[in-house]
Amino acid sequence: MSRKSEAILDLREVSASEHVALALTHYKHLPKGDKLVLQGPSDLTALRAALEREHPGAYSWQILEDEQLVEVELGKLTSHPLPRVVHNTRASRSESDTFNGARWRLDPVDRDLDANVIELAPESSIGEHLGPELDVLIHVISGTGQLHTETGTVDLAAGDVLYLPARSSRGFTASTEGLRYLSVHQRKRTGGLMPTRRRETS
Repeated sequence: MSRKSEAILDLREVSASEHVALALTHYKHLPKGDKLVLQGPSDLTALRAALEREHPGAYSWQILEDEQLVEVELGKLTSHPLPRVVHNTRASRSESDTFNGARWRLDPVDRDLDANVIELAPESSIGEHLGPELDVLIHVISGTGQLHTETGTVDLAAGDVLYLPARSSRGFTASTEGLRYLSVHQRKRTGGLMPTRRRETS
């Protein structure tokens, strides 16, 4: 097989904890239509899983026949990652009435957004706190509850879209039917979308 038009990345001397990041970096800078030949290690399962997370449908993967060396030909099919469905909010409802926290998170590493589906059990709450240094958009998926602000409360119902300005004070209390919402904002480099302080309803 001719290798004149293909880049070769030798992963045999790279630790297992580093070869995925190294291969993804090389793939990201690969021109559309080009291919990258990966040499070893024998198990590239973690790399394949990372490609499915970051670039589903946008790459080709072909194991090359070689008796002396494990090789995979990785091709770049698109200039950028493809748009795709990442979650269905109707499928994420908890069977438990006591679940609190993030039911789903947007997980591609190379992204500019953070997004979570937050689920609050009936009559539970997230205590009032100052938001991050960025705006947050929230869509109430199901249930009802209240948004607590500096000057009072706002009743919430399924379908409501909330705008939380950067650094604004906010808190949430679920009704007897619980509360589920999608939270989206520009990606933060530290922490998640859930506040560190919580206040339980009495």
